[in-house]
Amino acid sequence: MSTGVPQLPRGEVGFADRLHRLVFNKLRFYRAPDLVVPPRPDDEVNAAVRGAAAYGRKIAVHSGGHWEHY
Repeated sequence: MSTGVPQLPRGEVGFADRLHRLVFNKLRFYRAPDLVVPPRPDDEVNAAVRGAAAYGRKIAVHSGGHWEHY
């Protein structure tokens, strides 16, 4: 999905480790998203949501009040 926002697609080197670091309780997961997009300013959030809609993708928001830099 091309939005101009940093992205981490499933299958990219380091994807599983990066995703595991996002899980607060450090439990292993058995499902994973196709793409992780960590937008920061409002315009990146808007671009990510519009990009998902343009590609017919579902989105889920993960926000725990803490931010781990990408």
